[in-house]
Amino acid sequence: MRDILSINFEDIRQRIASAHGSFDEDVAVFNFKEQKPNRLVSKPTRLNNAFCVLLCRNGEMTFSLDYLQYTIKKNSVLWLNTMHVFDNINVNSDFEGNVIIVSDKLASSVFNKILGIAGSSSKNINFLPIIALNEFEFDVLSSIISRIIRLLDNNTHNFKQQILKNTVSDLLLEIANIKIEKDKMATNNAKFGYKEEIIRKFILLTIANCKQQREVKFYTDKIGMTAGNFNRILKSFNGKTANDMINEALLTEAKILLQQQNKTISDIAFELNFSDQSSFGRFFKNGTGQTPKEYRNE
Repeated sequence: MRDILSINFEDIRQRIASAHGSFDEDVAVFNFKEQKPNRLVSKPTRLNNAFCVLLCRNGEMTFSLDYLQYTIKKNSVLWLNTMHVFDNINVNSDFEGNVIIVSDKLASSVFNKILGIAGSSSKNINFLPIIALNEFEFDVLSSIISRIIRLLDNNTHNFKQQILKNTVSDLLLEIANIKIEKDKMATNNAKFGYKEEIIRKFILLTIANCKQQREVKFYTDKIGMTAGNFNRILKSFNGKTANDMINEALLTEAKILLQQQNKTISDIAFELNFSDQSSFGRFFKNGTGQTPKEYRNE
């Protein structure tokens, strides 16, 4: 994934095909088995118009998601909807898992059939994207994924498309059910739920507005808190200030834009609301140790 910075479902299908994975018009599966020493992938990557499930069978992977750090371990599942930003992915040498990518069209059709499930299941997805599974939950998801793989590899079944979509629906609904139940337990702690909700709002606002708004007051006004109170909550959560996270979000957007060769550095500076290319260059070098041109040429 090192050379893909902003990817959609079709990109994923093509790469999985070249890596001997299994794929169909709305589903792609890749069996991930790391055989190298610990490996760091440091380029930010955004997933567009797709829904991703990663079932970790062994080992662990650490990564940054929407500017927060996570680790997925054995017998856990990661699920993501569209537009999340990955960065700093570190995979250890004994990692094994299944990656299932579902088109946004199919995922939406599943969730939209169940009244209210989209809102219920995605409310805290920025903060609880990883679900630790008990033995029964792991076996249920593992068996469904194994069936999806068998269906994808079967080119003779007369009703392959219909059964495949039903089986993918089963997988998404089982994960949604597990997550909703675990979210209920997590939000029973009022203090934890309040902190999570405040930071969730801030991250969503940052993703939507960081290109144009870099003043902390803009965000705290939207949230309805003073900057001082908000920074205390944020620092207790991940040790960062609001300025730190706004700058990190802006830096990630800059890295993604710099991979688009049709945009000049001056264009990118303008898009990110810098006064000129020089001020953008100083900001980028302070954050990465490289000039925008050096980063692009790398």
